[in-house]
Order: sequence, then C-alpha cells, then structure tokens
Amino acid sequence: MVGSKLEAVLHMGNPDKPMVGKGTPTVVRADDEELSWLGTKGHWTIFEGYHRFEFKKGDASGTTTTFKHSEKLRGILGWVFYMIFRRKLEVAYVTMDKKFKEEVEARYAKFKAGGAGEAGSIKD
Repeated sequence: MVGSKLEAVLHMGNPDKPMVGKGTPTVVRADDEELSWLGTKGHWTIFEGYHRFEFKKGDASGTTTTFKHSEKLRGILGWVFYMIFRRKLEVAYVTMDKKFKEEVEARYAKFKAGGAGEAGSIKD
C-alpha cells in the first residue's frame, strides 16, 4: 500500500550475511504495473534511493510479462555506496531478478493448476 514502510534487507551475494537497512523505505506505488519505494537517510543530499519494479504485459494473450528493475541513488552516500558496492550490487540484482522470476513462474503454474491465490498479485 502506498505510504507503507518496508524493511530493506540486502544479501549482496552472501545469503548468510544480510545487510539490514538502517532507513525505512516508503512505498511510492504498488499496483499491477509498478512496485516502487523511496528510502532516505537524513536529507536527500546525504542519501536517497528510489527502487522500482515495472511490469508490462508482453502480448495480447496476457501470458507474458516484461519485468524491468531499476534503482536511482542520490546524495553523497549514494555515490559512495554505488562506487564501493557496484560489482556486488550488479551480481545481487541479477540473482534477485532470477529468483523473482522463478517465484512468479511457480505461483503462476500453481494458479494454472487450480491452486489458491492470484497469479498476478504482487500483494502475496
């Protein structure tokens, strides 16, 4: 729900050593087309991160979806964080995107087989 607070947990390539965010990101948009959130640490000039998952229907049949994952960092700590963790972030994002795809496809298969829940819901 828009305005809700999230807990940010980063796994930066090691699932046994998560980094729990010190800030509390706030949901900006949550619907069938986008899930996005904004996190700040102090003023935006210190740190601000805007994270976005975008979903676009791929064809008229409704059986495919294009997923776009993006993040924008601002502020002095955003720049430092990116420069220090850039390689780890790239690996972590690719891993997260693959796991997200697997989860969505598994839920869709369960839905198609007559299981409970909504196949297209981001609320579960």
